[in-house]
Amino acid sequence: MAGEMNDTELLREAWAAMDSAIVELIRFHKENMPVFPGQPGHDEWERCGCEVATTVRDMKAVERKLYLELEQRGVFA
Repeated sequence: MAGEMNDTELLREAWAAMDSAIVELIRFHKENMPVFPGQPGHDEWERCGCEVATTVRDMKAVERKLYLELEQRGVFA
């Protein structure tokens, strides 16, 4: 069918959208999340226990899976 997107292109677009969204969420976390004594700082989303940081970590895990799949398909070659 004309205009139909194949799954590789769909995965590439999903990866690109997630990559962009993750950058924005990391910036939001760094600039807007409060720092409490004894807790990780703004830029430590890798270890922070807040909901935003947890979402970023979950999205990064999915982004890595998408990237690996696309890499196996030769999209980045």
